[in-house]
Amino acid sequence: MIALRLALAAVLAASASATSTYVVDDTPGPGVDFNSISAAIAFATPGDVLVVRPGNYLAFMLDKELTIVGASGVSIGPGSRILNVTAPDGVRLAGLRFWNLEIAGCAGPVLCDQLNIDGFSGDPSLMVSSSSDVRFQRSTIRGGNGTLGGDGRRGAIVDASRVEFTSCTLRGGNGADHGPSTDGGYGASALVCRNGARVHMANTSAFGGDGGDACAALCVGIDGNGGDAVVLQSASTLVIAGAPGIELRGGLAGQAWGGASDGWGLRASNSFVRWSGVSIKRGDGFSPGLTVSSTPVQVPAQPDPTLELIGTTSVGQSWQFVLHGAPGRNARLQQGNRARVLADALSVIEQLNNRIRLHPLGAISGAGTASMSASVGSTTAPGWTRIYQGMQIDPLTGGIDERTNSVFVIVR
Repeated sequence: MIALRLALAAVLAASASATSTYVVDDTPGPGVDFNSISAAIAFATPGDVLVVRPGNYLAFMLDKELTIVGASGVSIGPGSRILNVTAPDGVRLAGLRFWNLEIAGCAGPVLCDQLNIDGFSGDPSLMVSSSSDVRFQRSTIRGGNGTLGGDGRRGAIVDASRVEFTSCTLRGGNGADHGPSTDGGYGASALVCRNGARVHMANTSAFGGDGGDACAALCVGIDGNGGDAVVLQSASTLVIAGAPGIELRGGLAGQAWGGASDGWGLRASNSFVRWSGVSIKRGDGFSPGLTVSSTPVQVPAQPDPTLELIGTTSVGQSWQFVLHGAPGRNARLQQGNRARVLADALSVIEQLNNRIRLHPLGAISGAGTASMSASVGSTTAPGWTRIYQGMQIDPLTGGIDERTNSVFVIVR
């Protein structure tokens, strides 16, 4: 593996902007500006940064360009919404736990790093609709489990939106074992893509929920089916890439009586799939576990490259970019300060940032990786953000084989 060192302190210091930073803590005390996230949002002006300390907070509604960064122990109650944000720098969220989250009508980018989104009473846990550029990385999204024979709840729905999931885990909720109805609940899907959605999953696993058991003692019920990991429908596009250890896997059927169906790793209709590297399995481990109808499945000659971010992006810490690609090809890393989605004829994957700097990583090693390290300067303010995208280059022609997904650094 090739590792390069990038000194960012001077760049970070020079990039500081005239924004305000406010501290939010649910317990009043010295240095605390607000006790609720909603109050901080109402006061802040576009471009400001909210630093949220550990605690329990009510849901909020956000409709302006802000950065909200948290630490372990931040929990936000059900019902948060990000609506109609159009600013070019958009919304940036990092280190937060949500009980359900909705993102809707956003023409500006929404960047989400290390979020945990859990189902509470809603279905799904995450809803993204009519939004042009939403990106999740290093996040976990879980649908709620059913109760008393009820069905599980879906993890995420992407409706008429472009969403990127990088180094994430998505899970559908489990169906509950029988209740008064004697039937077992159905497992839920981890991800549903519909109405022309475009979703890029890089190094991201998805698991359908397990079906619940029916009553099998003094009564006769029906076992619940396992949930599909990913459902693709109505002219949507799914690009999936990663190592074989990454998988889309359906849930198991209920086991009391037999006859129920395991979930599929991928169920697609009237859509398009580009698939490389990732394992796709039914709940019972059958592979390939995909079923398609009127859906072309494109498998590139060599797996699409991917990019991951490893480490802690807080002041004084370091992290690493790792590009996974074809050994012997060259790797480059493009750094930008603004998220964008620009389709061109150079590759299937869009250009996902503006170029302010290009970092050559050299040849991809025999192990299939190239990497670069970086660190956060001690004077860097919370909320500082950069977006990165890798490129796999043909060494003979100098042309792009393919771009990777994006990753982004949000300092906190």
